[in-house]
Amino acid sequence: MKKALVLTVNGERHELLVPADATLLLAVSGCWRSAGEALQPMQGLLWEASHGPLAAEALEAGAALLHVRLCHDHQP
Repeated sequence: MKKALVLTVNGERHELLVPADATLLLAVSGCWRSAGEALQPMQGLLWEASHGPLAAEALEAGAALLHVRLCHDHQP
């Protein structure tokens, strides 16, 4: 089983995003940059494996990003 934690990031500055077992970043409004990729509204990036912290940068004021963290249930 996986649990999902969904966070909204409002882009007024550079954000450092907490790692997870899998991560989805989805630009909701405004443009963003993460992992060297530019994201337009309604575009996203998916990491299907665990990773270190991710940086996301809003490229315009008022931008919004969904940060979805999927975590495996590590309980026995």
